[in-house]
Amino acid sequence: MAEIGQASPEARQPWGIWATLGWAALAIVLSWVAGVAVAVGMRPESLMGGVDLLKDGLLLSLTNTVSNVIQIAVLAWAARAAEWPIGDYLALVTPKGRDTEVAFTVLIPFLLAFDALTYLIGRDVVTPFQIDTYTSAAAVGALPLLWFALVIAAPAAEEVIFRGFLFRGWVRSGRSAIPGILVITVAIRLVRHRSGVSHRPHSRLGAMAERIGPAHHRDARAD
Repeated sequence: MAEIGQASPEARQPWGIWATLGWAALAIVLSWVAGVAVAVGMRPESLMGGVDLLKDGLLLSLTNTVSNVIQIAVLAWAARAAEWPIGDYLALVTPKGRDTEVAFTVLIPFLLAFDALTYLIGRDVVTPFQIDTYTSAAAVGALPLLWFALVIAAPAAEEVIFRGFLFRGWVRSGRSAIPGILVITVAIRLVRHRSGVSHRPHSRLGAMAERIGPAHHRDARAD
């Protein structure tokens, strides 16, 4: 029996398609504002374009972490506003063992082939952006923060918004699942490439998430 003031599981409805888009846009804008505020606070000259963020590992780590935390917080707030448990709405569940095995079985050959192709076509397997960021962060003792920003905060924020929040609001039935997944995946690619930076680690994490992501929602529905 549901407690007074709480919607029963049967009565809970996710945000509609346009409301979902609005919340996601709000989360992105507020996270961007937070990141800019951190950048300007640390490096006032960045306001005039005097700082190359991609070559400042400490600044990149801080702005990335803060902006992603804000993004996740806004979407968690949206989930609560819809009277859902945050974990359920964002599909923050452990995938089943079989789904995880399939995901890694697909991912490992993909990563090996991806790096081999990158090498064969004459592109850098490790990009100059990654080297510059790592070197500058190491110089000021900020490698743990850089690791947290790129390995934990950034992938977590991507999972929450694209394969959690947007998936919940846009994918309405089993029949609509495939178009929904395609739209979300295309959106991820557009956002990534609009940044103008080669985020190959994120591409790898994205590849794994695209295999595991739907499993999260299958398990969430099963619960």
